[in-house]
Amino acid sequence: MTAAREQIVAVDGAALWTCTSGRGVPLVLCHGGPGAYDNLAPLTALVDDIAEVHRFDQRGGGRSTVGGPWSIETLVADVEALRRHWAHERWLVAGHSWGAHLALFYALEHSDRTLGLLMLNGPGVRWGWGGERRAKRLPRLTTTERAEVEALERELAGGAGEPARTRLRDLWWLTDFAERANALNTPRFAGYPTNPDVVAALEQDWERHLHGIDERLGRLTIPSLVLHGEADPIGAAGPRELAELLPGGGFVSLRGVGHLPWLEDSAELRRELRAFVAQFR
Repeated sequence: MTAAREQIVAVDGAALWTCTSGRGVPLVLCHGGPGAYDNLAPLTALVDDIAEVHRFDQRGGGRSTVGGPWSIETLVADVEALRRHWAHERWLVAGHSWGAHLALFYALEHSDRTLGLLMLNGPGVRWGWGGERRAKRLPRLTTTERAEVEALERELAGGAGEPARTRLRDLWWLTDFAERANALNTPRFAGYPTNPDVVAALEQDWERHLHGIDERLGRLTIPSLVLHGEADPIGAAGPRELAELLPGGGFVSLRGVGHLPWLEDSAELRRELRAFVAQFR
C-alpha cells in the first residue's frame, strides 16, 4: 500500500486539492455537499489495498479554488480533467450524498470512461426530498433542539450569517446517525466554511439536471450500485427507484447505519464496497 499523496491539480480556470492513495483499480470519490470538502479518507481505507483511490475538494469549497463558475457542467468537466491528469483510460466513479449525483452526472456524460458507478447515501432523482428529510430529522431532536432549529431557520431566512448556519448544521448532524450517541462521539466536519452562494448555484443547477433524466438513466448500462443506510433521513424510496432505472443497477440497504455509514458500522459497507470494486480487477 502506498502513502497518501496530496497534490494541487490545475484544471480549466481552477486549482483542485487532491489526495491519492493505494494501488489497483482506479477509483475517484466525490464528497458530499454541495460546496463542502472531502471527508472520505475513512472510506478510502476500506478499499485502498485493491484500488488506487483519488479524492479531491470540489471547486467552490475546501482547499480548492473558491471562484466559479459553479455548475454541474463545470464540476463534471473538473472530474474529467482529473482523469486525464492521472492518465486513466477508464475508472470507477463513486460519491457520497450530493457527491453520488455528481458521480452519476459524470457517468452520464462520460460513460465511455466509466468502468462502474457507485452511489452511497445519495438522494433519488425526484427533486424535493428536502421536506421528507427534514420531517424525519426533527423527531430525532429534543423539544428544545427542535425549537432552536425553527428559530435558526427564521434567522437564516432573514439574512443571518455563518454562526447561525454553523449551529444549524451542528443540530442536523445529530439526526444523520442511526444512534445519537454515534453523532455525539463523532465531531462534525467543520474544517472549512461553506459558501451559501456556491450551494445555491449548484442546487439550482442540480434541480434543472434532474428534469427528464429517466431516459438518460435507461441508456446507462455500466455496472452500478446504490448503497443506502437504512436509518438515513433521506428515505430509501428515491435511491431504490434510481437503482431500478439503471439497467445495470443494484440496491443494497445497509443495516443499522445512517447517512454516514463508515462512522457507525463499516463492516457491511466494507463488504459491499470491496465486492463491487473487486469485479473490475
